[in-house]
Amino acid sequence: MTASFRRRRPARPAQPPAPLPKPQPASRPYAQAAAALTSALRSRGLVAEGSAGTGDHAVVLVITPAGSRLAEWICVLPGHGTLWFWWSGEPLCPADDINAAADKITHLLTAQGNPGLTPARRQAGA
Repeated sequence: MTASFRRRRPARPAQPPAPLPKPQPASRPYAQAAAALTSALRSRGLVAEGSAGTGDHAVVLVITPAGSRLAEWICVLPGHGTLWFWWSGEPLCPADDINAAADKITHLLTAQGNPGLTPARRQAGA
């Protein structure tokens, strides 16, 4: 005996499902901090682009506009009960202090006095 198999089509819903609401960046503290830092860095003459990331972090890519083209990813992550900006795996400052973070990042990425040195080389005294 041979069995015949018929493929059944799934039943179509009467109406398509409503799209899920997209989370608004302003309602997410990680995205808010990344957007504020991006704006502060741009006002200091750096090229910055923020990303809302996922629900538990956000990132900012910051690049110097000068010929050296130094770049760094700044992460917004939780730490010590609050959000922090992280630079190269190290905590930079609390995310609620946007101006201090932007000042530190600007200082680290702008080659003051020696445009050929990266921030790590300047700190090492090379």
